[in-house]
Amino acid sequence: MLELEEEIETQEVSSTLSPVYLEYLKRCESDYLANCKFLDFLSQTGIAATANAANYCTVLLACEIGISWFSSFSLGFGFGLIPAAYYLSKSGIGFRESVTVDDLGDLIKSALCVVGAGGVAWNAAGEKRFLIKFTEEGRNDSAKIIAEYEVKPPDLNNLGIDKLIKMFGNTGNLLVVGLVLLLLWRFVFNRRY
Repeated sequence: MLELEEEIETQEVSSTLSPVYLEYLKRCESDYLANCKFLDFLSQTGIAATANAANYCTVLLACEIGISWFSSFSLGFGFGLIPAAYYLSKSGIGFRESVTVDDLGDLIKSALCVVGAGGVAWNAAGEKRFLIKFTEEGRNDSAKIIAEYEVKPPDLNNLGIDKLIKMFGNTGNLLVVGLVLLLLWRFVFNRRY
């Protein structure tokens, strides 16, 4: 470190830098830029992962509350679009005389974030759609099983009443009506006061 400080002091005195020192500065600059790119990559990955985790959790939470799967998908997708909006703003799209893009890489990252957010939300909502379908099938199967084993009242057709009505036909119906009228007549007029 002392050597570097001495080199800097001597370089300040002279107006030209030595080739060794210039090479050292270029290596420092390239190392610094590589570290900055790596840290930028880590921060972008962290932002995307956090937004999509919020996306997934929002979809599942909204489904648990009872919101429809499409509304849950839309809520989660909104959280997933946060990194896409960030990259879209960094891309520097201009719409003046013609469409210009300052950084095509950020525009592509934005499109990939939209696709990723949609995939995560669709997957989470798909689990809810599957559960709804599975629940409906289970409910229908349970209703069929209960209907097979529940005690039902006896069917009148098995008692033979329908055979008697068919045998007598309309004559039997007239006889039954006549019998009811006769009993009613007797009850009304044979009363003693």
